[in-house]
Order: sequence, then structure tokens, then C-alpha cells
Amino acid sequence: MTIEKGWLLVCGKTGRVVGLNRNCRWVRWFFPIIGLAALVWYLVRVIPKPSRAEYPCQRVGAPIALGSIAYFLSLFGVVSAFRHTRKFLYQHRYAAAAICLMIGLVCSAVITNMNETKAYAESTGTFTPSTGPNQPVGTARGIFPGRVAWSYDLSACSWDGASKYWWSSNFNDQVKITKIMNNVICSVAGQTSVSNAWDVLFRYKNGGTPYVKGEKIAIKLNLNNGGNGAAIDASPQSVYALLDGLVNQFGASQADITLCDPARENKCSAISNYCHGVFPNVDYDSNLGGFTTNAFSYSAPGPTETSMSTTIVKTKYLITMAVLKRHCTPAETYHDPSDKTDYGNASVTMIFKSNWGIIGKNRASQHALLHDWDYPMASYNQLVDMYGSTNINGKTVLNIIDGLYSGDRWNSRPHKWQLAPFNGHWPSSFFASQDPVAVESVGLDFLRSEMPLIKNADRHLYEAAQADNPPSGTIYKPDGVRLQSLGVHEYWNNATDKKYSRNLGTGNGIELICLPPGESASAANTAKPDANTPLSPAVLPGKGLAQHDFFYAGEAKEERMSIVRNGEIVWSYTHPGRGEISDAVLEPNGSILFAHQYGVTEITADKTVAWNYDAPTNTEIHTAQPFSNNSVWFIQNGHPAKFIAMNKTTGAIEYQFELPVNTTNRIHGQFRHARMTAAGTLLVAHMDLGKAVEYDLDGKALWSVDVPSLWSATPLPNGNILAVSNQKFVREINRQGKTVWEWTTADAPDYKFSGLQTAIRLPDGNTIINNWFNKWTDKMDASHSPVQAIEVTPDKQVVWALRSWTPPASLGPATTIQLLGEQSTASR
Repeated sequence: MTIEKGWLLVCGKTGRVVGLNRNCRWVRWFFPIIGLAALVWYLVRVIPKPSRAEYPCQRVGAPIALGSIAYFLSLFGVVSAFRHTRKFLYQHRYAAAAICLMIGLVCSAVITNMNETKAYAESTGTFTPSTGPNQPVGTARGIFPGRVAWSYDLSACSWDGASKYWWSSNFNDQVKITKIMNNVICSVAGQTSVSNAWDVLFRYKNGGTPYVKGEKIAIKLNLNNGGNGAAIDASPQSVYALLDGLVNQFGASQADITLCDPARENKCSAISNYCHGVFPNVDYDSNLGGFTTNAFSYSAPGPTETSMSTTIVKTKYLITMAVLKRHCTPAETYHDPSDKTDYGNASVTMIFKSNWGIIGKNRASQHALLHDWDYPMASYNQLVDMYGSTNINGKTVLNIIDGLYSGDRWNSRPHKWQLAPFNGHWPSSFFASQDPVAVESVGLDFLRSEMPLIKNADRHLYEAAQADNPPSGTIYKPDGVRLQSLGVHEYWNNATDKKYSRNLGTGNGIELICLPPGESASAANTAKPDANTPLSPAVLPGKGLAQHDFFYAGEAKEERMSIVRNGEIVWSYTHPGRGEISDAVLEPNGSILFAHQYGVTEITADKTVAWNYDAPTNTEIHTAQPFSNNSVWFIQNGHPAKFIAMNKTTGAIEYQFELPVNTTNRIHGQFRHARMTAAGTLLVAHMDLGKAVEYDLDGKALWSVDVPSLWSATPLPNGNILAVSNQKFVREINRQGKTVWEWTTADAPDYKFSGLQTAIRLPDGNTIINNWFNKWTDKMDASHSPVQAIEVTPDKQVVWALRSWTPPASLGPATTIQLLGEQSTASR
């Protein structure tokens, strides 16, 4: 039942206004007047300063203003059309009169439709996960693939809910907040100290090279509401905790760090006021340097803003610290019944939407493309292009979600959570991961269990996780190179247990490490488990050192190589100088050729240097092999990167061509292994491009296949390749690009693997896979050590495991193993 009250129609049951009483004489002028006012307001505000078009009031007023233009044009059309209809009837020009009459009727319909009041909000639907629990899609990323660290302490945050500033130091315990921040950073890196954790994270991003003072670090914050009021935003205490770890513990230079939210024209005043006294040389400018045009491109029509913050474009590293909050409130669903305002345009904020704030000022024109409820699940998503670009994906060291306080809308005040273990408290949490999709998936699970979301809220995650073959069929190429998977997406088993497939041991999806109050990262499943967590079985299969005769070399602080025969080390050599051994081969004449980062060297069996080539300045060499009788070939990382075949006697270059790379400012991670095929072509593992490419010796690309984080690719006699990824899998791939055999670390659950680099296929079909232990940052406990290699059958049974870390047979970390006397089927 409705009740007429003047010009309003009011629901008699609920008291809500449901429409306008169109019997009121002046109501017919309501929308024209409002539309004209909106148009004038929009023009007065936006013409002097176009960036105001992004303001919420202008985002509401714009469609009303445009509607008013359509209204008056239609009104003019009605008057003109009917006037001409009458004129043509008098002139007996009936065809022309009929056309004018139709035009008038159409314009009348437009006016009538615009005068109809919609008494309901746009339906955004409700969210239902697209798949069931523990069904991961995509490829997990990180030192520990798919790891998301979560730490909380409910006593850390105590806002009374009434005071103006929830982020006041009166309500937030900095010591406790710093501890939970340190917990997640250490857990992600698998370390027990923040200093080591950041070192590992920077080295991992650089392919082994450490951070050097002078290299710029941008920290992208979420200051969507100005960072000053009671609305949910980045917390000053969270930023302080992050800076404390980076500067005071790790040793990063304050002058290298910029805190920014390029989308917002403010200087982080609340954060600056809180942090500046301890960190005076940090740059607190939210958008230093404006925007750089054409910083990336889109892979589908629609969005047009391709500029990015110059701060981000010029920085070397990026850390994203988003906020745990829903962005858009579903229609008719509110946490605060008195607040009926909602300007949200996307499902959730977190990592991907937070990085929306990096693109240029015309991004407001693209907001409608973020309306997940308007697009089917299998559709293009511009956030994938943005995050996948070199300036974001190529620079991101860590993704953090600040959950000290959480909101139910992008500009809401914080609200307490009912989900266990919060039980009516502020969530008081941090989440962190190297995998942006995984950490956002975990955040989505928490949010959907606490509050309703709009439909298709996971659309961007399915596209990002499968960016190499997304449901939409889009070929994502924001920088001209097709994206690989940006991470792994998965839903937990339930909101009580909060377990993912790696926690359950059922798949290669997400691993959620929870660190509750009183527990530190050392208590979690990190790279240094305690004595009760074995790294390998006490009794290993096979015959130990006597299983095979082999030549062995490994990347470590010491450049060491060994020959093992009959179960004993019969020859060993330690190369002097800096660098790391990434490739080595024992030649038929007993000499050894090896690449050691800063050059290629050949030594004889009596350890005399027979030939040496020093890598030029600003280049590195990580793979080299013999070529013809008196020549050697190698790949020289650099700008440009090159394949070079050189005569050892004369120094003449016999073949040379440039190789494409993804980045020129980080040469260390461009290439690792390459191998010649039986046909005389070159198979190259493009580590930074995530693909194996076969070239002829003129540099023409003949064939390629995408493999994320590819470390080595070896040709097999059957024409397939054996690919090893540092995402901890080995794949045999045929020439059609199909995986015909795959082994992952989940296939050997009794063994803990730090990293994989190479693998070889034996004549009987078995495969030897190395397990590289990072001695650059970790210390080896000889009494509690991992295996260095395993041999698995085609059905993935472990039949041999090598563990030899102590004298008289201390082999060190494993990078490459070459069998002697029983050739592997892999070409060398």
C-alpha cells in the first residue's frame, strides 16, 4: 500500500519513499530542473579542473547532466516534429507528415521514460563462488609458491568506535602492530629475522642480486579518502611498521623510499605526521612527478588511459600495501542502516583495485568497466593488464593487505568483524604474499564470509590466474609480450578451518600460514623448520653416492665442482673470485668448461686454466657449452643480450645474434640454461620472458612454448623438451606445446625442496631432479639437511635420493649433475 504525501509516494508498511506522486502539477518539471542544475554544476566544477570529474558527487551528477541534455533535445524534437507534421498534412504531403509523426513519438517516448522514477537501486546481484572449495586455478608464485602469511593480535587495535580518528596512537599498540607485520614478512620469505627476509625477497625479485642503496623503492598505499578522517584508509601504524623493517632492520636508505597513492592529490599528512620524526628522509609525496604517458597498453577495446605514475615508472621496486575492505555495497545491503550512500564501482579493493590508483587522471572515464555485475565471468578485465604490466608486475617485491581495521565500502568507517577468530573485535591483521592472486583470494574468502559481495566479485582473479589462457580468451599483452599466470586462485575449504589445497596436501594452490598472538614466524612452516620437521626421510632410497658416477656443480658462495666415481669424490675444484656457477660440463678430454656469472672458464684435469673469457662490464654469463672442436658458445645477459659462439684460440666470433628480453635494467634474471639440439639449433630458457624458444644460428625464432619462471630447457631425443621451473615443477612438453609428463614437489611429500634448477632424463625413462639449497642467505644444519637430488620413475616414484653435505663428501648445493659412463638422453 502507498500513501500520497504531497508530491511523494510513501510505502505505508516501511515508510520508505518509493516514487513521486505524478498527480502533482509541478512534478513533471522535477527532472528537467534537476537535470539542468546538474549540468550547470558539472560544467562549473569540472571545466576549471578536469580531475574533479572523478569526485563522487560528479560521478553521480554526470549521468543526470547528460540525461538532461537528452531530455531537452528530445523535447525540442517533439515540438518541431509535431509542428512539421501539421504543416505537411495541410500541404497533403502525407509521407513527410508520417515521418515527422514517428520522430515525434520516439522523442515523446524518451521524455516519458526519463520522467519515470526508478524506486530501486541498480541490481548488483549477490556473489557466489564460481568453483567449489580447494579447486585451484593458475600457477602459484613465490619462494614458497602460493604462500599467504596471516598474522593477527586482537589486543593491538582498540578504537572505541566513537572518537574521530580510529588511527590515533591512543588506540593502536605500535609494538604489537610491528610484530604482526614482521611475522608476515618473515613467513613469506621463510626467514626468522626481518633483515634476512627482506634480503631474500629483494634477491628473489632480482634473480639473486641484492638490493643496493640508491635503488628506488615505491610503497603504494591506499589513501582513497585522503588519509585524514574517520573513513577507512592506510593506517599510520602499519606504514611505520613497514618502514621500521625496511630501514631500521634491513638497512634500506630512507631517501630511496617514496610513499605514494598517485590517484590522490595529498601528501599522506596523517602518515607523515606519525612517521616523519623517525623517518625524516622518506618521501611522503603521494604523486611525485605526475604521470608518464603510454606506460602500458590494453589487450581489448574499451579502456583508454595508459599513463602511469612517474614515481612508479622510475622506481626499481614496488611494494603494494592495500586495505582489507569491500569496495562496492550490494544494492539494498548496508552495515549501517542510516547510511544509504554508495558510490562503489568494483567488488573489492585489496591488491588489484589498489593498483588502479597508479594509472593516470583519466581513469575515471573507465570506472564503468569495473562493474563486475555488468559483465559475465568470462570477460576481459582491465585490472589484469594493469597489474601484469612491467611497471607493476615486473617490480613488485611484496603484496601486503592491511587488515588492522576493515570497511564495508571504499569510504566507510571501520567496522568490527564477527567471523572467528575476531568474534566482535577489529580484525587486527596483516596478510602478505609474493603471489598477488593468492593473497587477494584469501582476502576475498575473509570478506565474503563477513559480508555480502556483488556478483562476479572473483572475475578478475580467474582472468589473472589464467592470464596465459584466460576464460575470456583475451590475449593479455600489456607490454607486447603475452602474460603468464599472475598467480593461483582458490577458495578455502570452509570459514572455520580456513584450509587451502597446500595446507591439506591435495593440490598446488594456496598455502595459508596463520600466526596467531604470541606466535612468530619461526613457529610457522618456513625455510628453516625445527628439528621435528624432517627435510627428508632418515633412510633414503638407492645407493647414495654409489648410485651413479657423476660430475657435480652448484651455485653457492664458493664456486665448487666435484667428480664422483664409485661412491667417492675423486676430483674437486674451487674457483677463486666472485660469482656463482650456473652451468658446467665435463668434456671428453677431461677438461671442464663452466659459466660463473662474470665469465666463462675452461680448466684442465690438473686444474690449470686453459681458456678464459671475462664478461664485459654490465653483463653476466650463466650458461656455456663446447661448440665444434675449438670453440665455445655462451649467452651473455645484458643490454643487449647476445648468443655468442667464439673460437678459443683466435677469439674470433663465429656466430652472434641478439636475444629478446623482458627487462633491461635487471640483467641477472634474463637467462640461465640453454642447450644445442641434435639438429644444431639452440634451445634457450628465457627466464624473464617465461618461455623456451628454439633459434637457428642466424637468430631466427623457430618454435616457442610458454613456461613460467623457466630455469632450464633441455631437448630430448623424441623431439620434446624437459623444462624446469623455479616454481618447483618439471615438465616434458611436446612440439604442440602440450605437457605429456609433469612432476611437482607435491609428488614427493616426504622431501622438502628449496628450489629446482635443472633435470636430466635417463635412458630408462627415469628423471634426475636437483634440489638447490640457497646458501647465500640460509645456513645449513648438517644434521638436519635436505637432499640435493632425487631420481624418479615415469610414475613419479623416488628410487634414489642424494644427501651428501659433510666431509669426506661435502658436495654443497646442486645446480647441475652430469652422469658419467651412462649417458643421459638429454643433449649437451
